[in-house]
Formats: sequence, C-alpha cells, structure tokens
Amino acid sequence: MSRNATLLGLAALLFAFGAAPAAVAQTVTGTVVDASSGDPLPFVNVVIEGTTRGAATNLDGEYSIAVDGPESVLVYRFLGYITATETVGSRSVIDVRLEEDSDILDEVVVVGYGTQRRGDVTASVSSVDVDDANEGLVTAPTDFLEGRVAGVSVIESSGEPGANVSVRIRGGTSITASNEPLYVIDGIPVSGDNVTPGGAGQATAGPARNPLTLLNPNDIASVTVLKDASATAIYGSRGANGVVLITTKNGAQGRVTVDYEGSFSISQASETFDVLTADEYRQFVTTNFGAGTLAGPDPSLNTGSINSDFVGELFRPAPTQSHNLSFGGGTANTQYRASLSYLNQDGIVISSGLERVTARLNASNQLYDNKLRLSLNLTSALTDDDFVPANDTGGFEGGLFQNAIQYRPVAPVNDPNANDGFYEVPGQRSFRNPVALAEQVDETARTVRTLGNISAELDLMEGLTASLNVGGDRSVGARRSYIPGASPIGAEFTTATTNGGSGYRRTLERSSATLSTYLTYGTNVGNSNFDLLGGYEYQRFNYSETSLQAVSFVTDFTEDNQLQSGSVVVNANNAGPGSFSARAENLLASFFTRTNYNYDERYYLTGSLRYDGSSRFSADNRYALFPAISGAWRISAEPFFDGGTAVTDLRLRAGYGVVGNQGIGDYLYLPLLGANPANSAVLNGIIVPGYAPTQLENPDLKWEQKEEFTVGLDYRLLSDRLYGSVEFYRNTTNDLLLNVPVLASVVASQVQNVGSLRNTGVDLSLDALLFENDNTSFTLGLTFNTNQNEVLDLGGANQLFTGLVSGEGQSNVNALLLTPGEEFPVFYGFEFTGDFDNGAAVFNDYEASDLDGDGIVGPLERTLVGTTTAPGDDDRVKIGSPRPDFTYGIRLNAAFGDLGVRAFFRGEQGRELLNNTALVYGTRAVAGNRNVLDLGSDFYATEDIGAAAVYSSRYVEDASFLRLDQLTLDYALGSIIPEVRNARVFVTGNNLFVVTPYSGVDPEVNSNASTDGITSIGVDYLPYPRARTFTVGVNLSL
Repeated sequence: MSRNATLLGLAALLFAFGAAPAAVAQTVTGTVVDASSGDPLPFVNVVIEGTTRGAATNLDGEYSIAVDGPESVLVYRFLGYITATETVGSRSVIDVRLEEDSDILDEVVVVGYGTQRRGDVTASVSSVDVDDANEGLVTAPTDFLEGRVAGVSVIESSGEPGANVSVRIRGGTSITASNEPLYVIDGIPVSGDNVTPGGAGQATAGPARNPLTLLNPNDIASVTVLKDASATAIYGSRGANGVVLITTKNGAQGRVTVDYEGSFSISQASETFDVLTADEYRQFVTTNFGAGTLAGPDPSLNTGSINSDFVGELFRPAPTQSHNLSFGGGTANTQYRASLSYLNQDGIVISSGLERVTARLNASNQLYDNKLRLSLNLTSALTDDDFVPANDTGGFEGGLFQNAIQYRPVAPVNDPNANDGFYEVPGQRSFRNPVALAEQVDETARTVRTLGNISAELDLMEGLTASLNVGGDRSVGARRSYIPGASPIGAEFTTATTNGGSGYRRTLERSSATLSTYLTYGTNVGNSNFDLLGGYEYQRFNYSETSLQAVSFVTDFTEDNQLQSGSVVVNANNAGPGSFSARAENLLASFFTRTNYNYDERYYLTGSLRYDGSSRFSADNRYALFPAISGAWRISAEPFFDGGTAVTDLRLRAGYGVVGNQGIGDYLYLPLLGANPANSAVLNGIIVPGYAPTQLENPDLKWEQKEEFTVGLDYRLLSDRLYGSVEFYRNTTNDLLLNVPVLASVVASQVQNVGSLRNTGVDLSLDALLFENDNTSFTLGLTFNTNQNEVLDLGGANQLFTGLVSGEGQSNVNALLLTPGEEFPVFYGFEFTGDFDNGAAVFNDYEASDLDGDGIVGPLERTLVGTTTAPGDDDRVKIGSPRPDFTYGIRLNAAFGDLGVRAFFRGEQGRELLNNTALVYGTRAVAGNRNVLDLGSDFYATEDIGAAAVYSSRYVEDASFLRLDQLTLDYALGSIIPEVRNARVFVTGNNLFVVTPYSGVDPEVNSNASTDGITSIGVDYLPYPRARTFTVGVNLSL
C-alpha cells in the first residue's frame, strides 16, 4: 500500500508540473474600438484585474495578452471612455467596444449668475484645479492663480505674511483706475479693497494687506476665472478687469464625515541683501579715506574686532502651524458643512507675523419635492497682524531694510549700558540700529470680517426658476502703534515737560450689502435648446475711517491707551499716519439679461446686456449699457468631420463685449471745499470759517469702457489624452479715467476721461496624460501667455511720467514713461555705455529731433550724436520694459500606486526690472558714514567711488526667471489604516529655487504694485524677501 501511494503521489506531482505551463499559456487577442464610430482606439490599457500585468493596444486598436486562466478578468481603461471589464472564460479572442464618457464635456462650471456645461461655454473661461494648487503653505485663494491660468499674473509687493498681491488678467487695461478683478464668493460680489488700516507714513488706507485672507483655502471647492468681455459683461461696470468666481464646499447626502488637515512649516528667506562684511568695510574705508577719495569720519572709528551682521540679525527661520477641522453630511433634503481653521505664521523677519481664526458654515435645504431650494453661506475671520517697519515709509527715519543695509558692521548690535540695551551711533539720526527698530516699534492690527449670504430658488413651472440672493460683507480693522520715549527713536519727541514717545490708533470700517433677484427659463424645442436669464441687482458700499496720532507723552506707562496725554499730530509722518477722519458711500444699481442657445449641440450663441448705474458719476452720466455676444461651432459634431480617434472634440468660438470701469474714488465729479483754520478769520469777535477748494467740479466724468474681441479653439485629442485651448484676444480701453494735471488752478490735478490704450495677446493651455496603467500615471499641464500693449492716446498729451526714484545725487526722478505709440510703461533714462572716463560713467549723447515730421518732438524722438559724462534731459531714451515677452507655467504630476509626486514651475521671459535698491544703496561715496551693498568688485573696478549714482540703464536688469514654485511628495495610507476613509501624509517645498540673471533679492518683486497700479510696475526697492518654505502635513477623513 505504501509503495502504491508513493507512486500515485509522484504521478500527481508530475501531472501538476506538466499542467502548470498550460495555465499560463492561454493568450487573449482582440481589438478595441469606439462604440459610436467603430474607429479603433490606440493606447488603451488592458490590465489583468488584481495584478500590474497588462498590455496596450497598437495604432489599429489591437492587443495581445497572456492570462492566468479562464477566471482572469481583463480591465479596459482609456481616458475619456467608460472603463469596461471582461471575464476571459474559454475565449481566446475578445473584441471590446468602449462607450465615450461624456462627463468631461458635461462637467459643470460656474459662470455669472449660474452654471453651464463646460461643453456649452462660448466665452473665455478657465478653472483652477484647487486640490492640485492647495499644497504647502497657502494662505489665500489668490495663491491658486499664480501660473495656473493662462493670461493671469499675480504680482507680489512683499513677502510679509498676509501682504497684498495685485492680480492682473490679460495685462491690465487701465492707467490710473483700478485693474483688480472682481471677486464673487458664492454668488455675492465682494470688495477687494483693503480692510486693514494703513500704518506709519500712510495717510490713506493703501492696500497693504490681502483682503481675501478671510477665506480658508481648505473651504474652497472651485475657482473659475472669466477672462474676456463676452464672459464678464454680465457683471457690467465691475467686470472690466475680469472676474474670479469662488465657490465654497458644501455637505453631501450620506453619513457624517469629519476631515482634518494639519501641517507644520518652516520658512527662511530665499535671498537677502548682500552688504559688505565688517572686514571688507574696514579695508575699503581705510584704503579710500587715506587716498582722499572718500568722505566720512576718521577711519580710526572703524578699528576693532567687532563683526556685526545687521541684515542677518533681522532674519530668522520662521515656523507656521495650520489646523483645519470640518464636518458635514446630510439627508436627501438637507445638507450642511461647518469648518474651523487656525493659522499661526511667523514672518521671516523678526517681530512680524500673522495669526488667523476662520469659521465657516454652509447649509442647504430642499422643500416641496425639491421645488424650493434654500442655502446659507457664512464666513467669519479674525486676523491679528504683527508688523515691522519694513518699507521706507513704514518706520522712523526710513525703514527696517534701509537701516540694515546702511548700519556700519563695525558697530555692535547691543549696548549693555544703553537704556534700551541697543547700540546707537552717538548723535546719528539719519540711520538707526535696525534690530532696535524692529524690537522698539510695537505695531499690531486686528481685523474682523464677516461675509455671508442667503439664497433661495423656486421652480415656478417646468423650466422657469426664480432666484433671490441677499448678501452682506462687513469688516472692522483696528491698527495701533507705540514707540516708547525710553528708546532713542521715541526720545526725539522729548520736550522739557514730557518723556517723548509716539503712538497712534486707526480704525477702518467697510460694509456692503447686495440684493440679486433673477428669473431663469430653459426649454428644448426639437434640436434647439434655450436658456434665458433676466434680473436686477442692487449694491451699497460704505466706508469710514478714523485716525489719531500723538507724540511727546508724559509717561510710557499708558502707551497708546491714552493718546490724549500727548500732543496731537495732524499730518502723516514716518512715525504715524496723522490724525483725520473720513467716510464715503457708493451705490450700484443694475438690470441684466442673458440668452444661451444651441442647436443640436453643434452651434452655440450667447448674448447678454447689463444696464449699470453708479453714484460715482453725475446724473447725466450715471448709467451705461454693456452688451456682449459670443458663439461657438463644434466642428467635431459635423457629419462631414471624421477625426477618428485623433480628435475627440473640436470647437471654434468667438466673442465680443463691452465692459465698464468705475474703479476710482467717490464724489470725484463734485466740487469740494475743505475747511482750514489758516483760512479763517475773526470779524467783530465772530469766527468766520474759511474754506478753500480741494477738488474741481467735473460733471462730464463718466465710465471708462473696454471693448474686447476674442477668438479661441478648444480641442480634445487622442481620446482626451490631450486637451486644451488656444485663444487670441484684442481689447481697447477708451475714455480712460486719468489723473490729469490742471494748469493755473488751486488744485494740482483732476480725474478726467482722456486717452485710450490697447492690449493684444495669446493664451495657450495644454493638459496631457503621458502614461497610464493600473498603478502608474504621468500627466503634464502647460499654460502660456504673451501680451503686448500700446498707448493709443493720452488726451492730446505726448507723455506721462511716473515711477519716482530717489537716491544719492537725485531726488524724485521719474523712471517710467507713458507715450502714445509705445508700450506702457517703459523705463526712460540715460543709456549707460559700460565705459568710464577718468572714473566718470559714460552715457550715450542724444539730440532731440522731430523724426516723424509732425512738428512735435516726442520723448522718444532722439538721434545719437556721441557720448557724454554729463547727460541732460535730451539724453533720456527708452532703456527697457517691465513687461515680459511671455509667461508660462508647467505642472508635472506622477502617481505610483499610493505614492504621488507633483511639481509646479512658473516663469517669465524678457522682463526687465529697475534695481532701485542697488541704485540707492550701492553708492560707495557714502561708505565713510554707513555700509553699502556689495555689488561685486567688477561693478566698481574703474569707477570714481566718490561719484553719486545716476539712474540709467546700468540699473535696469534682465529679470527673466524660472521658479520651482511647488514640489509635493504624498502617500495615501488608506490600505494601512482601513478604519479611516481617507488618510494622506505629505511633504511640500515652496519656492525651492529660481534661475535668473537678476542680481537683486528677487526677480518677481514689484515695490509699487499696491500704489500706482500698472503705471509703476517693475521697480525693486527694499522688498520684504520671499520665503522658501518646507511643509509636512497630514489629511484625515473619517
């Protein structure tokens, strides 16, 4: 028995080995085609379910794959098509027909006063992948736009936490009126005005802080940008500069979900100001003072071994922590979502930072069989800012960075014998110890902002819906500062009976109310589809501000809590904003309508009208009509079109529209008088108040209007593996709202409608699925924009100067020029040859000439006649442009199972920047008294170091750059923690490197971005540097 059993066992073992090859020898072949057209589909992934083994179809849609046996299941996956599965069974040939997935074209995008299928949109509309953009340290939704939407640029004026940014869509279309887009949050237009009061030296509430920091980026569901006039005309007067639509997250039907996102970041300055070290400074001063080429104190004052780094003392590794907790859920009729977030961000400069708490509640309810739909959206944010006097106008006797550059490195930082513990140069007031300045100037702000709306939709009959949306936005910002009299700065306000010191308190309140009501009607008649909209909107905006500044206090004990104990200061100075109060109101009333029509989803037509009225203009010019029309032709739906699998969808579209701009101050059309004690008199013992004109009447003031034409091509290729758009646009702005000098008048200038300008450009976007199988995928995203502009007319004037620069040897020199027939603005100055004559810089010598023979010598009509070391006004020519030739963004995403890698690059090419920091603080003629920037030995090789710097092409540099904005590595933990619905850990680096020829702190900075708009771009002056940030975090969903 045992011998037979052994033989039977050996026979079974041999049979098993013999049968094994038969199990893997089964091969399945077949063809995969489009179900509707029958065309073969190449590159379809065919994978054995549960494994990573697979194959791909060839150009003829054919495939061949070895399977394990009859029980194997094949998965057929192709972007743009519904995934199919087939069980092998006994078949050796399996042909598959894949159905097209219409979800891509059926994707709903937010447009003005509603939504549309993406495939039905006829205007220039772009969406941001919020999940992809919300990586690392993101503090406001404006961070989502940088480089991710073609034609949209985000200009940062400062790297300070919470600092304001300027968003420009297709270049900006106004000179002195607003160029900021309209932000619409959950259907309510909100003000982009600053909600935090300005600080020291700022007499107005300049846009120093980002007003959209009230929104927690983790609460945002979608961001859509309306770029052309055919899309924005429905918003009329507020759509001239584009519209950014922000929709927040809401709950969904199902069980309660809880989500937590937490992260910790560490930031440091990517670049700082490069100054002479103490040893370099000693050697330079000693050598040149002895040679008689350098003025200043006796070099013996610079002896010793002290080596201070005042620039380095200001910067620090800065931690940030962020926590976001949300929960949501709902039933078939009621949905809700609530969230609470906390952000604590230290600035990379000592004593600066931001702390914010945000709470949000969204709720919706459907009644009467879903015929009545109600919703509530409410956000409230409390933000605490800790400021340092970083800007030149932000602190006493200059700003923090100015003092850090200039303070002599041979001086100590601290002095144990001083009252405040900091060293100060005896008797020196023109520059200060920057560390003391940062520590002694106590300046903070608290802003509370609440934004909310209630909306209702009622189905009146089939296809007809009435909508009502009521919203409000209110903010209160309070800013205060105190400089103690015990400090050397505060001591300068000391009098015979006071302790000194300076303090102020400033409050800014803004509120707005919006009422929108409209009807929508949609119906189908055969192959014709109609969608009609008509409505009314009313908006009221209120502003009030109060500031009180005092100096020379009896004691520091009460600080700024008892300003009445000091002497009131009326005019703004470097220690405060002065004392004043102001209020204003602005009203908008509008009627609007829009019609969407398409025939057989092949031919599309959209038209809109908006009739706007603004209180910023006189009664005769208060109302204006803004029309728009656009259309699209889906070429790929025509019977004659046979794109096979190469062309999935192809649409040609065009649009034209007119939009208005009323982004100026209030009451500018009225004559205004100002009361002043200096103009008052006493007659017969009675005070007769005196008034003086502060503003001239202009009843002809009216809307600035922009006309825009756009033509675009939308494409989806290779079964949606490749998709994007190409757009050409041309817009012309007429009746520019321009601040014009008034000659022989009691006022210096007046806002008038004069001049016109033009923008022309191309937007490109491309997304591609480069590779995909069961566990691995690679995707690529590209955006590209080129924009050229031109001044057509300046109301008869042939030039307008802007962009003031100052420094050693010059004061209030205009660096930028606007002139008809030229792009705007251009750098306008002397042309440096690169040579020196006995140490003096040599410039090209020009002669003013009427080159075009029109009898007028324009500012750029010059003939080169030689060189000179003493240039005059006629030698000023175009020496550069702050506008790039093109901008671009590159997104790379890869997934390897549960591991993901995402990279985002952004760049500009052909842009130039005035390095005004180097111009002012690179002059070694003053090095006997103060330190200077180290611009390299070649910069001073043959130059007379005693000569003052001159604004010229020498300081206008190529600022092209390529920046790695974001790199993220994340891992999904779902398989490790099965109890958690979703778990993810990630590491993100922001601003990891930048490749640029620019020698300054950052090639992307724009110190004047928040003050003079597009007319003063491209000036680099003492910027708060950008941070390089590393973040680790976790996302959990229960």
